[in-house]
Amino acid sequence: MDYVAVGSSGHRYKRLGAVMWDQARAMCEQASAATYLLIPDDAAELADLATIASPPFWIGLDDLAAPGKFMTVKSVPAMFLPWASGEPSAQLGRDCVRATSATQIATDVCSNRRAAICECEP
Repeated sequence: MDYVAVGSSGHRYKRLGAVMWDQARAMCEQASAATYLLIPDDAAELADLATIASPPFWIGLDDLAAPGKFMTVKSVPAMFLPWASGEPSAQLGRDCVRATSATQIATDVCSNRRAAICECEP
């Protein structure tokens, strides 16, 4: 599948098959300097992306560097955090983030295999 435009952001997206979170991050970053593991900016973008990959799918947020402090793969604090009930989990090993639906996200074990979406800025 090639990159496709979804929604009105002007960004393009590509679905990956089931991979671990770090594999998804690396695969997205290898594509180009402007490509990274999806960082949803708002509810509309997250909902739009559920049309190209059925949740759950990896997104580019984690708290690997500092527990409880969720950063994007661009090394900036995550601004849009529509956590599912009971999230974020403080359970050991749940350091990566996945979309659980078209409206919510949750923490997950990074070595689990999930679909992922690469995001490419114009």
